[in-house]
Amino acid sequence: MEKVVNLDSVVRDIANFSWFVNQSESFATNYSEYCSELYDNWWEMEILNASALFDWESENKPEYWEKWDVQYKKKAIDLVVKFLASKEQATNKYWHQYDDIVKNISSFSEFILQERNMITPYSNLYELWWEMDNFSNAIVDIWQQSNKPNVWDKWEAIYKKEALLLLDAFMITKKS
Repeated sequence: MEKVVNLDSVVRDIANFSWFVNQSESFATNYSEYCSELYDNWWEMEILNASALFDWESENKPEYWEKWDVQYKKKAIDLVVKFLASKEQATNKYWHQYDDIVKNISSFSEFILQERNMITPYSNLYELWWEMDNFSNAIVDIWQQSNKPNVWDKWEAIYKKEALLLLDAFMITKKS
């Protein structure tokens, strides 16, 4: 689900670092509730970025800027590592909020039934619910054909990730 960040590339120069800081802002803003340090770590990168950009621009934006390597790169590495650790923590907490719903096909199906009475037919939310319901019904059929095992390896290995993605889209739409 997440792209792997190449630290060497991110801190290679001021342009890459600036791009990374810019691209990270929306994640830091949207997911800070899942990790209290996330936004603070992003903000520290933003401050370093602003300072480095000011210096770089005042030196007429040289293509190779030695001052980046000497004065800013080490701090940028430290801040990116801190940010990525808090990003991972936020991401893990974000997905774990759904653990009880997707622990097995029965709990997922039960959630879908509960939500049915709370949504308006033919709305965007209803369309997402309908997609989850169809997915759940198909998976329940497969589970029943497997004699309804209490521990169903196929759920964990194959279907749970898709259930999480459907559930996430549904919950995001429900919040908005």
